[in-house]
Amino acid sequence: MIKNFNTIDKLSWSDFEIFVKDVFVAAGWTNAIITKQGGEYKHGDGGVDIFAYKNKRKFAIEVKQRKAGTNVDVKALNQLVTGAKLANVTNMILVTNSYFNSEVRVRALRLGVELIDRDRLQDFSRSQPLGWECLLQRSALRDTERPRLHSQRDVGNENNDAGVL
Repeated sequence: MIKNFNTIDKLSWSDFEIFVKDVFVAAGWTNAIITKQGGEYKHGDGGVDIFAYKNKRKFAIEVKQRKAGTNVDVKALNQLVTGAKLANVTNMILVTNSYFNSEVRVRALRLGVELIDRDRLQDFSRSQPLGWECLLQRSALRDTERPRLHSQRDVGNENNDAGVL
């Protein structure tokens, strides 16, 4: 794994959103836009941080930055599902620099939400010859890399609360 992933952990929540958007764009996603608080919705961003397109399909992406040892709970999933529904978007991805608790993994599988946890986010940089720092600066993710769906086997492992995809 990446030895300097703590650089990601130190980003502000808004910089982390920008970083995630850049990673998706570098992977070939198009028209990626970070939602603005107070824009379309009176309070917050409506539950979706980024809208982006892949193969002409629109995705709602929620980004959650957490401190070490803090897992993403079902509240984040509920925000994403609600925001996507309000925006009439059926493709959803939840991204974190941490992990998802078991309830999120179970519900995400049932709702068709893709989960990208800390390990998967780190995997994006494996093909980068210049390392994680280069990815931070240029978001140089290859087109062949893309988020993958979690499987029933992964979700069913209740003893592993780390959310490994």
